[in-house]
Amino acid sequence: MEVKRIFWFGMHKVLRTTELRQLRALGYEVFSPAYLSPIYDQSADRTIDVDQPTTLPKEIFDELLGYNFFYNAVSPRIAEILNTYFDAAIVTISADWLNAFLGAYRGPVVYRIYGQHFVLSNRILELGLWEKLIARDSFSIVPFAAETLDREHDWFTALCHEIVPYQIPDDVFAFSGSWARSERRRRIATHIPNIENPYYQAAYETFRSQYPQHVFEISGPQRSHPRDPSITGALPREDFLRRLASASGFLYNYSDEVCYLTPIEMMELGGPVLYAPDSLLARFYDGKTPGLIAHPTLATRKLRALLDGDPAFIADVLAAQETVRKRYDRAVVQPLFARAFRRLLGEPERKPAFEVHDRIVRGAAAPAPGKPAAALAVLLHDAALFSRDGARVAAGDGTGRFMVNFVRALVERSDHRLIISCLERTRELLLDLFAGPIAQGRVELHALEGTGAGGTPLSERVGRLDFIAELNRRTDIGTMIVPHPSRFPEALLFSGPRVTYMEAYQPPEERIHAFAHLREEDLEREAVAVAALRGSRAVLASSAYTSRCIAANPAFGGDIAGKLTVPERPYPAADAPLPGTRRGREFSARMGGRPFIFYPTANEPVRHIAFLLEVFAALRVFHADLMIVLTDHLGQIPGVGEVADARHLKPHIEIVEGAGAGDLRWLYEHAAALCLTSSFEGDVPQQIIDALRYGTPVVASRLPAIVERLGPDADRLLLCRPLDVASFTQGLTEALSDRPAATARQAKVLTRLALCAGDMAAAVALVD
Repeated sequence: MEVKRIFWFGMHKVLRTTELRQLRALGYEVFSPAYLSPIYDQSADRTIDVDQPTTLPKEIFDELLGYNFFYNAVSPRIAEILNTYFDAAIVTISADWLNAFLGAYRGPVVYRIYGQHFVLSNRILELGLWEKLIARDSFSIVPFAAETLDREHDWFTALCHEIVPYQIPDDVFAFSGSWARSERRRRIATHIPNIENPYYQAAYETFRSQYPQHVFEISGPQRSHPRDPSITGALPREDFLRRLASASGFLYNYSDEVCYLTPIEMMELGGPVLYAPDSLLARFYDGKTPGLIAHPTLATRKLRALLDGDPAFIADVLAAQETVRKRYDRAVVQPLFARAFRRLLGEPERKPAFEVHDRIVRGAAAPAPGKPAAALAVLLHDAALFSRDGARVAAGDGTGRFMVNFVRALVERSDHRLIISCLERTRELLLDLFAGPIAQGRVELHALEGTGAGGTPLSERVGRLDFIAELNRRTDIGTMIVPHPSRFPEALLFSGPRVTYMEAYQPPEERIHAFAHLREEDLEREAVAVAALRGSRAVLASSAYTSRCIAANPAFGGDIAGKLTVPERPYPAADAPLPGTRRGREFSARMGGRPFIFYPTANEPVRHIAFLLEVFAALRVFHADLMIVLTDHLGQIPGVGEVADARHLKPHIEIVEGAGAGDLRWLYEHAAALCLTSSFEGDVPQQIIDALRYGTPVVASRLPAIVERLGPDADRLLLCRPLDVASFTQGLTEALSDRPAATARQAKVLTRLALCAGDMAAAVALVD
């Protein structure tokens, strides 16, 4: 069999630089999809390889590169492409990926695996994949070590036609033997990435309980910066290897069926590695185990020997680990890899003269007919705009939700290329949100320097200013889009035209502040807003009410009314539902079957939580079993906790901290009513939208922004006179007495909001 083209289903940073590269060097044409999945994996290479060599038609290449293969079903259209254009496929690592792929692709498949901390046979059975595997003639499994098959079922091992080791990254070999030449630091290296992940968190907690000494450096990429000063996080690659080469030794503390690469890299550098029993690394040794740590309590002597540079002990460890090091040496691995995959895939045809299309490269726009449209700068480098809730990226507020829709509208309705700023630590969130446009070359992410996990407020400020300075030097930037002036004050330094979005605007004289210093900060933000809006070419307001509030302030200039546009807001009413939560049992236990009213919001003066508690106290006179659920602590604002104490309410208040999207869904679905006591909103607030989506009776302040947006349907909600205890008590009593009637009456409100969605053509037109 002669293979013309292979689909390589993988995303691992190391494998893309080793096995993917070697397959191409052998003469195979290999397509590698982009990792567009919202599921975070610290090992994933999220680079979208738009310049990989290909003879695929450009439109087919673009379609494949823009498709999210990972953890998704393969669509009929993509399945047709796979079966038409590919002669074979290699699926790596995940049984879930294999399951989805085998359901769509009919050609030969090689499943390449590298060890896992569970029995892969069992996972395949759970997926219902076993029948697919044994029914296929052209399917084989290629593990990297025989030791990984000990626990697998016989039918699984019968499908393992080759065992092929895999190599450590090529860059390590430039540092081979450097440990002996380096000046030694009295530190023991180890490796635990992403301790937010439950698996690695357990590994970290076990390690720290067993090894409390302050001699360790823990490397590995982290999603946040943990408090443990021993954690170095992800360093630049050369810095990491030099640091590893200067450590006194390495401790591999895992005790399961995997072997990560960092201890092997230490071996290639020439340094000694200690290891725990029962690990795959331990099983690689042929009875010669001077580096074995039989039990943490016995580790002190061997750790001290490394720290003191004991030559005899170190020589014994190095001699014993040489056979393990060779398993991953590219001089050993590459010939074995070439022979095995040529046998499995067939000899490749003569290496094709690859046609590298005029593809989009980083920093360049797709060619458009006529004069190309100017690029747009979109400022999204604010950590509060987006966050991750499990696998889902969620907007933090209305501004974030609007900007997601605005960016997508700009991609769909204009020819502009978008330069979107982000923080280094939020880059992966925006990769998920705009994966398709990024893959198409329409969106380029620019992560500000100094804004990673180890960044400081000062480094972030410098990064913000440097980004504006860079934009001012470029000649291809047309307009800057600013989501909110006080969040991005540096936008005032941009030399080109600006379009500014305002989610809500309350006149300064109406704002409430809990502390005097907050009043001063608010006045500073107001000065920035005035300068920003006066200097903007156009201002997008979230609602007609917000537009009128802005126009009424003479500080914005006499021409502000002519700059204002109210784009029809794409309400999230039609979005996919919020995910479920695993905390349902916890919440049920905490509520104890009692009815509760709910207000998920920050405890800010404008939300009037003290007033809400007064309403709650009045209700409890007739509903003694009633509870209230909040999502912020009472002590944030003076007077709130005092009301709770004076009315003896604290036993009946539940504070749900860190509520994710799934948690909120459960609370809305089980709440007796939403009670929104805010005295100002710039538009229909998200709490009302979510309550409508999940069938929660809405009791809320009658505010102009709500009434104007909903029109005559506003009276389908239980709207109350602001800050009127009797009015709110009456509304909540009605909701509590007949919940089904309240939810039935308000059902049409959600339909009205969906009809308000419209499109964003007016907003898109403003950037041209």
